[in-house]
Amino acid sequence: MGDPTIDYAAYESFPYFSAVWLYDASVIGYVNLSIAMRKGTASSLMGEITDYLYLGLRARHEMALFTLDTDGVYAGLVWEYYTEMDGQSGEWVEFNPDYINFNFDAPYGEVMYLADFLPNWKPLSFSATSPHTGNPPDTRARWWIRVHAATSVTTVAKGKYIEALPVAYYSTPELVSKEITGSTQIAENMWGLLEHYIIRVQDLIDTNTHKSWRPKIIVNEPHDYNLYGVKLKMMPIRRVVSVELWQDGWLHLAEGRGVTDGQYFLDEHRGIVFFTGNLWYPWGHMRYRLRKFPAYQNALRITYVGGEFMHKVISRGLRFDRQLGAVQDLATKWAALELLASHDYTKIIPEGLSNIVLSDKVEMWRKDVDQGIDLLQGLQMF
Repeated sequence: MGDPTIDYAAYESFPYFSAVWLYDASVIGYVNLSIAMRKGTASSLMGEITDYLYLGLRARHEMALFTLDTDGVYAGLVWEYYTEMDGQSGEWVEFNPDYINFNFDAPYGEVMYLADFLPNWKPLSFSATSPHTGNPPDTRARWWIRVHAATSVTTVAKGKYIEALPVAYYSTPELVSKEITGSTQIAENMWGLLEHYIIRVQDLIDTNTHKSWRPKIIVNEPHDYNLYGVKLKMMPIRRVVSVELWQDGWLHLAEGRGVTDGQYFLDEHRGIVFFTGNLWYPWGHMRYRLRKFPAYQNALRITYVGGEFMHKVISRGLRFDRQLGAVQDLATKWAALELLASHDYTKIIPEGLSNIVLSDKVEMWRKDVDQGIDLLQGLQMF
């Protein structure tokens, strides 16, 4: 099954799903869009209410990020994941994403679904009879979500890129295991534990550096109104979703730099939202009002996607982020430290595996973690 010349495992560290499959009911078969959604090749998505778009990754994931070539019009979109109970056959269960700003009707969109809140989510190997009749592109086990339009399809969307955010992105259980034991072979009951510490360390790195090397959806971040613009808190900025101004209710501002249209625009390099002359604050767009009226405090709320993948998408390919190695090394060693500090290492590390005393190795990791945080903090712009 699948193209034998493609090393699917090599794609798992890139910010894409390893499997993007469209089940096309009109031909009773699957269309493999995996390569197209990495290269930016425009491809039709769900064309009928009986079509399903499947997104799969070898590891658990928590966000899908879409870039469309052509917007679609769908009604009744249903998101589902695969679940199994012990001793029972599996089924697809509907879920409501924790955050969604996208119905395949805009050029960009994000769908976030926290993996820990998808009960009994399990990996699945497709077959010729399940979940549909037809030979799948391959039979590798993956963690899947799927979406279909249950009510109607008026206009078929064309996808360009579909990116995936694994729950453990800064490092992998294999890397942590190799750092500790020298082997990437992981017992099944250890995988989830290693993943847990990577997730914890990712948050610690973001908090300590005030940066993020993975996309995050920042919802309704409050800001004081300022004629000269406002600085967003999470760098870098991937895109602004919405800017709202309080005017006896939240007023949605239009994006753009035009003379007659558009009320704000983003300077993505500095992470600053600037306002145009088309924006008039209630009581008048006058500088002395900034000092006189307290209503300017927290008068703005901004939703945006902050952070960026360590592997950045540029045009038709990937640019290797200059800090990738530092982030990965820091996350791997920090997760190893967290694990050994919380568990009996004699049950994790085979005796005599390393010629370095474990206490010495832990001390080296601790120094590397401190140096890594200082390195990644770098220059901050305020």
